[in-house]
Amino acid sequence: MSTAALYSTDVKISAYPQVDQTKYPDIYNDLQNVHSAIRVMQQYLDAYTGARFIGRAGVDIQTGQFVYGTTGTDLMTLGLADNTNHTKPCIGFCTGGQASGNGIEIQTFGIWPYGSGDLLPGTVYYLSTVGTITPVVPVGAGKLLQEIGIAIDTDNLLFRPTSKYTEL
Repeated sequence: MSTAALYSTDVKISAYPQVDQTKYPDIYNDLQNVHSAIRVMQQYLDAYTGARFIGRAGVDIQTGQFVYGTTGTDLMTLGLADNTNHTKPCIGFCTGGQASGNGIEIQTFGIWPYGSGDLLPGTVYYLSTVGTITPVVPVGAGKLLQEIGIAIDTDNLLFRPTSKYTEL
């Protein structure tokens, strides 16, 4: 690697700090602490902005499936989002599958990484049936038209479900 590639500025500040922990143990420990603090702050930021929450699965829900929510006794009860009518709009996706009755983590925006090579980059995806998505705009009386996100590549979707959906 050339010397120019190692530094981010002409004052030779490393773009990728690598500190000899035996020669500079205090600096190395400080960098590790900063790294850990950033990770903790990101977790708090995610929690504050509502990126993820815990609900109760009202049905068996698989990892990556899209869900809607209804009120429950102690936690929001979650079911599979569906475009067959306006009563089950998508609010998030499951980050780890659970059987009915169990607590389940839901992500409300961000990257949906479950495309398995099937997504078309740059394509807008819409809510389909039983917790799935489709690149085809839904048609038919009573159907729910809800944009879910846009494919970044064949595996990842920028998940940002619109709260302004239309019943056809």
